[in-house]
Amino acid sequence: MQGFEAPTDEAVDARRLLGRCEEVITHDLTPLQRRIFHLKHLRQQPIRAIANALGKSEDAVKANLYRMRRAISAGTPGLDGLLRG
Repeated sequence: MQGFEAPTDEAVDARRLLGRCEEVITHDLTPLQRRIFHLKHLRQQPIRAIANALGKSEDAVKANLYRMRRAISAGTPGLDGLLRG
């Protein structure tokens, strides 16, 4: 089959890690944290806009972002290396 390339080990590892990230986000984060994740990383909203939209302080949003990053990192060993690589 011409034009088909088998995925590299790195691509397979990346897909596996991204799948695990999705599991952590779906199952380990609170509904508020998932909403903040969506607004910050998918809709690319600034922290101030997120805080206003959710009726939270900017510090509360930042604290949730910090806890989310820790949960995702802890639940997805190897992710940090992939993102730096």
